Amino acid sequence: RSCFIGQDPYRSGRVAADLIVKYVRPQDEILVVAGNLEIDAHKQRTEGFIDKCLSTGIDRSRILITESFNEYVLTFEKVTSIIQKHQALRAIYMANESVAACAEAINRFEPRQPLMVVGNDLTAVTRRLLRDGNVDFIIEQNVYWQGYRPIILLKDLLLNPSLRVPEYQYT
Repeated sequence: RSCFIGQDPYRSGRVAADLIVKYVRPQDEILVVAGNLEIDAHKQRTEGFIDKCLSTGIDRSRILITESFNEYVLTFEKVTSIIQKHQALRAIYMANESVAACAEAINRFEPRQPLMVVGNDLTAVTRRLLRDGNVDFIIEQNVYWQGYRPIILLKDLLLNPSLRVPEYQYT
């Protein structure tokens, strides 16, 4: 392996938490929706998020975690259930790709207080959700650069095998 080019999921989780902790009060609850905690990126995003929250003084008991396995219907059902059961819910971090299901659940089952929503991966769907005000922040992974940079780097390494490259290049 020459190097890794991609997102730093742990740091992405910390960035999401940094946005949310500025919005929530000490008594508020935060929901983290991971796709599957056996997937390393989802696990790292969740760990980064929790670590940052804890470092700012948010009590661990205020952070709810659920897995949705990136399934739209399951995400919708789980977010809906948590909105209805947890009156202190104030923010949601979508550490997976089912952001649209989360937005639909919020819109359909209007919570008692506004919910802040932070997600990952800027796509056509999340771009629309941002524009329409259904999502507050999306942490971009820069998929274009993630695909483009390895090809250019490979070309450079083939032309110059002694070229030194950083071990990690985060997008």
